Amino acid sequence: MALTTRRLHDTNNSGWWIVGTLMPFHIGDIIGVYVLILTLLPSRKNKWCQP
Repeated sequence: MALTTRRLHDTNNSGWWIVGTLMPFHIGDIIGVYVLILTLLPSRKNKWCQP
């Protein structure tokens, strides 16, 4: 979970997206796939990744 939070911060997204993956009835699965897609997109300039 810590690694996923760091990757989300690298893509300029909140680490709280992980909480959505804990939801029951396949809603968490859908949110998990969305989070995976967010981490695969090229990162934008943000405060976490300094050149």
